[in-house]
Amino acid sequence: MIQIFNSAFALVMVMQGATMNRFDEMFTNGLETMIAESGAIVAGPVLHFAKEVKEQSQGSAPIPVTWVITGQVESPETLKGEMPIVSLHLRREERSPFLPPPVPVPSWEAEYSPWQPDDKAVVFLGKMPSEILLVLPSGTGNRDLISLVRLIVSHYAMDPVEQANAWRKHLHNGVKAVGESKRIALRSLMKLTTNWSEEAPTLYAVMRDGDSDLRRYAYGIVAHAIVNEKWSDASESVKFLCTQFEKETDARIADNYREYVNLVLQFTNVENFRPQRKALNEQLRNCLKDR
Repeated sequence: MIQIFNSAFALVMVMQGATMNRFDEMFTNGLETMIAESGAIVAGPVLHFAKEVKEQSQGSAPIPVTWVITGQVESPETLKGEMPIVSLHLRREERSPFLPPPVPVPSWEAEYSPWQPDDKAVVFLGKMPSEILLVLPSGTGNRDLISLVRLIVSHYAMDPVEQANAWRKHLHNGVKAVGESKRIALRSLMKLTTNWSEEAPTLYAVMRDGDSDLRRYAYGIVAHAIVNEKWSDASESVKFLCTQFEKETDARIADNYREYVNLVLQFTNVENFRPQRKALNEQLRNCLKDR
């Protein structure tokens, strides 16, 4: 059964406001964006660590729901830029994951919260050394933010060709990398390359070898690139979407793919461009028929 949106109004409803903003943010922004915006980044152990509870839940056994982390970083390690200050005073507000944040928190940032024992601090500074943009904890394993910042900074110091090759190697060589680093690799490759042929081998390898979360992300980033007209000829990238959709055996992942196919289908249905996108539209409709 073909499941598609049947009106231009539906497209507007899907792509407007917060929905489209979230769609764009997911596939264009991340830790690397914060690194690029920072004049300097430093890290180190937190001295005089304190946690002040500001609000607790009600009941006979109340638990903290909002609190403030404070402390001091002495002689921090410089991860980016220059750090003339030898000491930094930190303040970070946190809240229970069960309590909705007052403003949306990027998913990559939420992965490092809350602060855990023995965490180090990563401090993102503005153009002025005294301007603190963001403070995040860094732990071990998937929460090792310090190593990830080092990786990104080292890659971004390369020329574009070297950097693209480094990100491909990161995705291809089976390194035990955290999921966010591989999403950063995919986003970076999308920005560094212009031709589908440059990206296709890596994307097909990710769909073949990647875990389910990375496959879903790679699929979505291709759909996002198509609706943002990254490639002058999107026929091969649409073929990629259809091929992966048709062969996916996990029903939940296939449903996720279907949402992206529908989104791209509506992109081809925009009235002013319908003739130019007729072939893509037919590709996608056949894709949905065959599933």
